[in-house]
Amino acid sequence: MILMAYVLQGHPDWRDSHIQVFSIYRDGDRALKEQALRDLIQAGRVPVSEQNIEMVEEMPGDQRETLVDERSKFADLTFIGFNDTDIRKEGVQIFEAHHGIGNILFVDAHDEVALD
Repeated sequence: MILMAYVLQGHPDWRDSHIQVFSIYRDGDRALKEQALRDLIQAGRVPVSEQNIEMVEEMPGDQRETLVDERSKFADLTFIGFNDTDIRKEGVQIFEAHHGIGNILFVDAHDEVALD
């Protein structure tokens, strides 16, 4: 998703855009997720600065959609990842649950894609 946002910045209409990454974690997964993102950045695989990444903790009772919507309400375009487990669990509601934000691009994030 980050690479897609970066490629989009190459278009004249999006040249002055700003990429902000929010990674949602829960129950102690922060260090693992944060390190994985740092490793990608340091290896040059993800063209974004660490200062543009915010780790967001999902607490019991939080709705993931609300966490996304609160942080994306001023964004012109929001990339939201989903996987087959999400579809089985929530059905089409996963695509209809976001309100008050701009355009959304849903990205199937089920499998990692090798770019080599």
